[in-house]
Amino acid sequence: MKRPAALRSFIYTWLPLVVGLILLVLFVSLGNWQWQRAGEKQAILEAFEQGAEADHRPLDLSVRSWEDLRFQRVAFRGRYLPERQFLLDNQIRDGRVGYRVITPAVHDASGRLVLVERGWVPREAQPGQLPDVAGGLPAGQGVIRGQVYVPFGEGYRIGAMDDGRAVWPRVVQYLDFEAMGQRLGGPVVPMTIRLDPDAPHGYHRDWRPVLPMGAERHMAYAVQWYAMALALVVIAAVLVIRRRSKTDDK
Repeated sequence: MKRPAALRSFIYTWLPLVVGLILLVLFVSLGNWQWQRAGEKQAILEAFEQGAEADHRPLDLSVRSWEDLRFQRVAFRGRYLPERQFLLDNQIRDGRVGYRVITPAVHDASGRLVLVERGWVPREAQPGQLPDVAGGLPAGQGVIRGQVYVPFGEGYRIGAMDDGRAVWPRVVQYLDFEAMGQRLGGPVVPMTIRLDPDAPHGYHRDWRPVLPMGAERHMAYAVQWYAMALALVVIAAVLVIRRRSKTDDK
């Protein structure tokens, strides 16, 4: 009969403490992780703002890592390919659905293909009709100015990038640089140039980093986890005080 009594005593005395400590470590760890993520997102926004205010640099495609170019404001001589453009679907602006126009350009210094994001256009009222995004583009070379955007990973991808039809402009559901290079007949640089807001040959532009969750939300989640950890400590303290009171009464 001693073993069951000892087991009950262990469960009553130590098991809640062990579970509470595990939960406390878990809640604090999750709070620290969310706080760290908030700092990373804030650093991204600051890097974007600093890049947007910097002077233009010549676009150098010989870098070791494309991340070294992220948010740089660059300029290069190039030639647009108006006959083969992409329309990134399901882009919302002021409550309206439209496309983000992505136009390939040949980088004059290297001959490589660079994708230039020229802004947002609304969907046409008539179903199946695509906007005319080739009009007004220069036929020859010119200077293209913008800010480099290097995606933070691939993001969520459901289904194919496009429907496979050789129709231009080609509607795509997400950016897949390898697949886009295949459509164009040559590899593309795995980044985009977001055309300056005051540059010609563009559409509606108010560029911001594409982040699935902002720094403020991460901070809010961190506060919630810390609050849960604090609540756990308060509950444990109350239980200890009550248990001591009962012991003293005896």
